[in-house]
Amino acid sequence: MITQRPELKFIINILRRNTFQAYQVLRRVFSKPSFNAEQLTVVWQTINAEYGCSYCVPAHTAIAGLMNIDAALSETLINREAMPTVKLKMPLAWQD
Repeated sequence: MITQRPELKFIINILRRNTFQAYQVLRRVFSKPSFNAEQLTVVWQTINAEYGCSYCVPAHTAIAGLMNIDAALSETLINREAMPTVKLKMPLAWQD
């Protein structure tokens, strides 16, 4: 098992810490954006779906629900379907 090897456990802990720190920075940046709740959901769920994170996709789907975002939006993003409005496509303009 990887976590039983001290040198690998050390590296894994550094990666986890850095990943968590990066997430905290992004969370702060996105907590005061000019995006509305739907646009934020588009950004976060696009990242989650792109990396296929089995934790982040359902977590951000739940968060979107708490923000009163229609569940269909998360499904659209997870399934990589076209956005329903130009306004929601804008945060993803880099993908074109």
